[in-house]
Parts: sequence; C-alpha cells; structure tokens
Amino acid sequence: MTQPIVETSSIEEPEALDSKETLWRVRLGTGLLVSIWLVVFYQLSLVWTINAQYSHGWLVPLLCLYLALKSSSSMEDPKVSPPRSSLVLWLWGGFSLLLVFPVWIIREANSDWRFINVALVGLAMLTTFAMLHHEGGWAKAKTLLFPVLFFFVAVPWPLAIDLQLTLWLQAKVSSTIVDLLLLLGYHVELSGHVIHVPPFGQVGVDEACSGIRGMQASIVVSLFLGHYYRFSILQRFIFCFIGLSLALLANMSRAFVLALNATRGKIELVEEWHDAAGLIETACILVGLLVCSQLIKRNDLS
Repeated sequence: MTQPIVETSSIEEPEALDSKETLWRVRLGTGLLVSIWLVVFYQLSLVWTINAQYSHGWLVPLLCLYLALKSSSSMEDPKVSPPRSSLVLWLWGGFSLLLVFPVWIIREANSDWRFINVALVGLAMLTTFAMLHHEGGWAKAKTLLFPVLFFFVAVPWPLAIDLQLTLWLQAKVSSTIVDLLLLLGYHVELSGHVIHVPPFGQVGVDEACSGIRGMQASIVVSLFLGHYYRFSILQRFIFCFIGLSLALLANMSRAFVLALNATRGKIELVEEWHDAAGLIETACILVGLLVCSQLIKRNDLS
C-alpha cells in the first residue's frame, strides 16, 4: 500500500516571522523618531548659533543622551517586556507625527516665531514617549521622563517674556550699581540703562550685563546636577534657587567692578575685560553650583 507523498515547503517558524516583524517596526519607529528630532535640531540650530543667550543649546542634546543612558542603566527591572498593544503608539505617536507637517508649513511663513520651536519640540517629545511606552511600558517612559523633558532648557523662551525679563534685569542692575557707587562717594548719574561717570564718559548696562545668560546657565547646571545626584524634589527646587542667586550675585559683582573701573577713568580697561569678565562670571557660577551640590550630597549621606 502506497502512502501519499507530502510536499514539504519551506515555511518559516512563527517566532522568526515575529522577530522580523518586530525588527521592521523598531527600524521604522527609530527612523521616524530620528527624523522628527533632526527637524527640531534644524529649527533650533540657527538660534543656537546666532544668539549667544542660547548657545548652550548645542550641549543640551548630549546632556539629555547622557542622562537617558544613566537612567536606563539604573532601572530596577531592565527586563521589562514591551506591551503587546500598539494602540498608544499609533494614536499618540502617530497623531504627533501627523501634526508635524502642518506645523512645518506654518513655520515656513513664520520661521522666527518662537512658538513654532515649542510646538515642534513638544511633538517630538510626545512621539518619543509613545515609542518608550511601546517598548517598555509606563515604567520606562517614567524613567526617561526627565532626560527627555530636560531638552526644554535649550528652547528659546517666548520673545515677550525674554525681552521683558531682560529689560527688568537691566534696570535693576543699573540702578543698584548707581546706588552703590553713590554710597561710595562717586559722582554718577543714571539715564535709562546708561551710567554716566563724568568726566570720563559713560557705561551702558547691555543685555549681556543683565544677567539673563548667567541665569539660564545656572538653570541648566542646577537641573542637570539635581537629577545626576538624585536629589529630592524639594532639594532640586532649593538647588535651582541657589543657582539663580549665584548667577544674580556673580553678574552684579561683574557689572559693579566694571563700573567702578569706569568711575576711576579706566574706560579702556572696561572694554578690554568685558568679555573676559563674562567668562569669569560663568566659571564662578559653575564652581559655586558644584560646591553646593557636594554639600547637599554629603548632607544626605550623613
């Protein structure tokens, strides 16, 4: 009795098909995510280049990546299995991707509108969190929440708030310096943001002397060190307040020393040391924050 011949076909195992499908989805998702972040970098690169106030933006992506790697390595359960449902990925992440195109069209007509920066970064973050949730659930998304949100420190502030705060700081710095010089017995006069020091000339308190750059630098460093050393929420608020205070104090000291030299007839010295004083101010802020972070960390260990 002859037995029927069974033709064997090369059918791939279900596991192999699932792995190929998963690999394809990972590559596609990674490509889309990288693409939207490249669009964000392209949009912000011009501001980071021409505006010294936001030149720290070139460093922020590297800091975000470092914090993300550090947070991922310190997860309690790194073997979190990805959720089977892709509903969040397609609804949340897909909707964010679709909104990129109309936002970019608006950007073509208003390229210098700072709200476009916020919108693009927000959409990129929503897509990132959707991908993280799909890969490792809410646990992974929560773990990498701060490293992703930290990128906001590289986004320019709304122009109205930026200008109002800068002008307010310029007025406060110039009036405080004049009051201090008058107490020391020097004859100075204030006209707007310009300090007249007869008979030697005048010293202007410009945007660089307002202290806003030092404040932004202190915010970046305070937030980074606060997360790096795992400070509590209260400690991070206090640490940021300390950073802002150091920035204002360092800027006030810098502006006062320059104005004091002007009242003594050393106008050339003021112009020569203006930029160098700014670098010294930034260095003092960084050193002060590092020292304060070590004191807070030591207090936690004791």
